[in-house]
Amino acid sequence: MTRSRMTRLYSLSIALAFIGAAPLAAYEGSFEQDARDLARSLEMAEVRSVAVIDFFDLRGRVTELGRFLADDLSTALVAANPSVKVIDRLRLAAILEEHKLSATGLLDEETARTVGRIAGVDVLITGRLTTFEETVRVSLQGLRVPSAEVVVSAVLEVPRTPRVAELETRSLTVDCDPETGSGTISFEGPLIDRVVVEDYEFELHGCARVEDGVRCGLTVRKREGDGNQYLSGKTRMLLGGGLQLWARSVSLGNNWATGELSSAGSYLPKDLPVPIGVVFDGIPEGVSTITLLELDLRGFYVQFREIRIGNP
Repeated sequence: MTRSRMTRLYSLSIALAFIGAAPLAAYEGSFEQDARDLARSLEMAEVRSVAVIDFFDLRGRVTELGRFLADDLSTALVAANPSVKVIDRLRLAAILEEHKLSATGLLDEETARTVGRIAGVDVLITGRLTTFEETVRVSLQGLRVPSAEVVVSAVLEVPRTPRVAELETRSLTVDCDPETGSGTISFEGPLIDRVVVEDYEFELHGCARVEDGVRCGLTVRKREGDGNQYLSGKTRMLLGGGLQLWARSVSLGNNWATGELSSAGSYLPKDLPVPIGVVFDGIPEGVSTITLLELDLRGFYVQFREIRIGNP
């Protein structure tokens, strides 16, 4: 893929400078240097700790592009300057889930104060995405806790390559197979866990109860090269007391399959997250935790443990 340079536009006396790198692989420039510039700007503003929340579009929605740009920024800050502490986004998600809070979209003063206090950070970094014909504009703001005062800001122009455009248009939901009657699986909740197997990265976004069933939403990203993959209907879950259930339906890349002997297949482009949906029936009342969720893929298994069952 031809790489293009990201144009930086700075605002206020202290600017945030950020150029994304992998996983999107769509930018060119000194990523490490820009991350160091960002950390120095935060240090100049006497910021000692930050948390990066999911970026949102003009309609207040979090897309996969917004989430992955936020991940990239958070990762870059960790490596840039140890004097600025960066809260791990998985840890932040767990804190927010525990306190029944959301940290996506535009934060008002009260929400910023609450999230910042619970996460124990000085500044929350937010981002708003605006789509143009050839670029995606990312407007960043660092909000001081507890006042929600904007202490740093920047506007970045991300070239709208095919892969960026793909992520930009994807909302974090997937429609279930109409024959299952299971509605929509949402990926907009806090990221719960991440597992890397071989060159695949899996993210669990949640499992929710629907009547006597449970729906689980995940994404998978192939980190090296393109390829095909298959998710088997032998995907299973274990509950307390040793109860084992097989998936009623599984989905990979919005392709659904029903039954233990079936499988759903999809092409996985390098670095692009692809949705996974799993539907289970027969969950006893009162069960609030999944002991084990095991995805059965071609050539390997992926396991997530101790998953709390939420509401849709």
